[in-house]
Amino acid sequence: MIQLFKSAILASLMVCATASATVITLETRDMDSNFNSSDLQGAFNLLPAGSVSELASTSNFNTGQDTVNLLSFNFDMSYVGEWTLDAGLDAGFGAELFLDGVLVAERTDNLWWSNSWNNSDVFSVTLNNISIGEHTVELYWAEDCCSGNSSIRLTDARTGNVSALSSEAIAAASIPEPAGILLMSLGLLALARRR
Repeated sequence: MIQLFKSAILASLMVCATASATVITLETRDMDSNFNSSDLQGAFNLLPAGSVSELASTSNFNTGQDTVNLLSFNFDMSYVGEWTLDAGLDAGFGAELFLDGVLVAERTDNLWWSNSWNNSDVFSVTLNNISIGEHTVELYWAEDCCSGNSSIRLTDARTGNVSALSSEAIAAASIPEPAGILLMSLGLLALARRR
């Protein structure tokens, strides 16, 4: 019986510890004269490779002017959930968001959020019923002008937590209530010790 408790505790702790380290990648490519704003993903793929960087957080970053940009990350979902991504962008040609290669939402108007989450130019996308398993999010946008700051935040519908999109925020929103699992593990450990 004690061996069963130990196995259950170990499994619970492993679930808590397996939140994989998500890497948020930003690639910026220079816009050329053949740029087609009606298909940002297609236009991005036709441009020569640009600069690639990893972002620790997506608060107040800048991509410059005359650029087409791709922010992407992979994550492993441990439950069926719902997230909202709010992208405050400087995107004169709009934005497109893909989940697992499928276009989920797009805006074709000039987006400038003016550093206010209440601005109607915030590109807000709710990802419903994210299934258990591995997923990829890709956000494309293009800017021709003024090189303003951009920020992206994530809302976990399950907890209501709103935070800057970061590896930590994605990990927390991807696993089932880590605090509850840890509490259950500690309870099982206490029962095993008591026996």
